[in-house]
Amino acid sequence: FTNFRQNVLHVITTIENGGAENQLYVLVKNQIEIGNYVTIAYLKGSSDLSEKFNSLKVNVVRLKPNLYLFSQAIHLRILVNKSKISIVHFHLPRAEIVGFLARINSSIRLDPINPAPPVTTIMFFIKYLMRIYKAWQRPTLPCLKTKYHWR
Repeated sequence: FTNFRQNVLHVITTIENGGAENQLYVLVKNQIEIGNYVTIAYLKGSSDLSEKFNSLKVNVVRLKPNLYLFSQAIHLRILVNKSKISIVHFHLPRAEIVGFLARINSSIRLDPINPAPPVTTIMFFIKYLMRIYKAWQRPTLPCLKTKYHWR
């Protein structure tokens, strides 16, 4: 067993107080104790636990907040290349989808690890696509002379 220090990136949806976030804190604390370099990237929300992570000397990065996961995936690819990350661990379905999109057409090896069943991730992705579709729809304008609506 060698004493090889790895550069680990954890991608999580938020770092607000919650179960997954507290579990991540315990995981990161143990990884720091064995000598790894750890970075945490979160996708949205406030940074409630960032001071707690910073006390462990962990770099906390907020990926560009956006409705579109594609821009976050591009930012993730830039972060992995710039920081020379060797292991990327995804927590929660939204982060896993960003990781999947970051892998497309890339030489970066990102292995999503999510204890949730794949159905959960697929359902989240479908809900996300429906939200984008609703945002693109224009509101209908009622026609004054008929009961039909015009677009």
